[in-house]
Amino acid sequence: ARQAKRFAPVAGIPLLTAHDAYGYLFDEIGLTRASAVTIDPTVPAAPRRLAELADRVARERIACMVGEPGFETKYGPLLFPAGHGNLVVLDPQLVGTSINRSSFTLQLTHLAETLYGCLVTR
Repeated sequence: ARQAKRFAPVAGIPLLTAHDAYGYLFDEIGLTRASAVTIDPTVPAAPRRLAELADRVARERIACMVGEPGFETKYGPLLFPAGHGNLVVLDPQLVGTSINRSSFTLQLTHLAETLYGCLVTR
């Protein structure tokens, strides 16, 4: 609930996601997901799909894409040419992080701040 209040000012700003799993998070905090690049992150997006998304990014002025490590370098330049847009990397698997109650809370806070920053820096 606290994060939903935090994200309320940016709730209507559309963003792209790496894959469909982020939809659950965005629904929970009230964000508008324009589309996912792929349904399954283990299957590369088809060129036709990428062309459709690039057109949509330009047409709808989508300014933020959320990916995971490696994703931003793979699709970012195709969807946001010449740096038009924000690409953020979220690491929901917490790779390289020792997990305890404190670090998990800090990591979730960092994820939220990173996402918020992507949406307000347009």
